[in-house]
Amino acid sequence: MAERAYFFNAVVVDGEYDRAYDSADHANFFAGLVGNGIFYHSSDILRVTSASGMNVTVLPGKANINGYHYENESPLTLELGIASGTLNRIDRIVIRLDLTNRDIRTVVKAGVATTTPTPPLLTRTNDVWELSLGQVYVGRGIAQIVQSNIGDERLFPNLCGIVTGLIDQIDMSNLYAQQIAQFNQFLQHNIDNLSENAAGHLQNQINDLQASIGYTGATSGTAPNYVMTIPDFLLVDGTQVKAKIHQSATSATSLNINDLGAKPIVDGFGDAVPNLRAGTWLVVIYNGTAFQAVGLSSQFVVYS
Repeated sequence: MAERAYFFNAVVVDGEYDRAYDSADHANFFAGLVGNGIFYHSSDILRVTSASGMNVTVLPGKANINGYHYENESPLTLELGIASGTLNRIDRIVIRLDLTNRDIRTVVKAGVATTTPTPPLLTRTNDVWELSLGQVYVGRGIAQIVQSNIGDERLFPNLCGIVTGLIDQIDMSNLYAQQIAQFNQFLQHNIDNLSENAAGHLQNQINDLQASIGYTGATSGTAPNYVMTIPDFLLVDGTQVKAKIHQSATSATSLNINDLGAKPIVDGFGDAVPNLRAGTWLVVIYNGTAFQAVGLSSQFVVYS
């Protein structure tokens, strides 16, 4: 059917109603209004925490998957499989929409024990769709899951994400970049017509504005010691940098821009950020001694 319209009252025709709707119709309607993810009202919404032994607890909260609603009303305890005696593995805690069984449940998705473990891939088909709440590192021979074994994945849009509005938010990045380019062109035109002293003063103001707006680029070098080259870069307190990570890191990281010296990357508490993933964006602000990662704190750092 090329066109659909709903919802309308049914009319009895020849003893039968001429139209009917099912759950898929309602889900399709709400999927156009509410994006996938958790309803993030506080940092504890559907957060995975350690419990006794090989157990973890998923705290209460709500989520939306493809227009279907999920709610966990009380702390939910899940048991992980026993650890291998010789190999490590990474499990995931996922919210799973299962249309065949007409249900949504939070379950343990076990990884494979190996010398270099990776988390299991999320299933996303017409019948099953999963959101990952977090990773759990199951080291060889362990009998207790501690909080440092758990990596929070709720804030990663490609894995879980947050419901931020009734509809997916419009990406304004291209328009923003265009406006900045036009603004810089306007300023440069005025600089060309000013005296040397006035032009220098205005250039200083532009430099301050650029530092507050931020710089964008991709990292290079060898992780965990990242390198960036940014034209006309100013390293001052408050300078913001948006960096696309080119290579994963699993130990304390640093960033060296234009050979101005390697500065440690720290979280909101000043602690070293030991884990970054290739292909992800990192927003940092220079605080005079280090690059502080915006939005990261010890409870959101993923340890592997």
